[in-house]
Amino acid sequence: MGRRLRLGSAVLEVTAATERCVMVGIAQPGLASDERILRLIAQEHDACFGVYASVIEPGTINLGDTVQVEG
Repeated sequence: MGRRLRLGSAVLEVTAATERCVMVGIAQPGLASDERILRLIAQEHDACFGVYASVIEPGTINLGDTVQVEG
């Protein structure tokens, strides 16, 4: 938390962890349902997998851009 991410020309500040819901294990086209996914996230990452962030510097983000962690 509190670190900044540079994606393309945008800069974001990570503000909070995102708690996952059961949707991560629901069947998708081409993938069967798998309840082990949420169980693993809960065991390994306190049920959090993702972050919320605030925009510090607006910019353009394109598919394939790298993510740099700053500070």
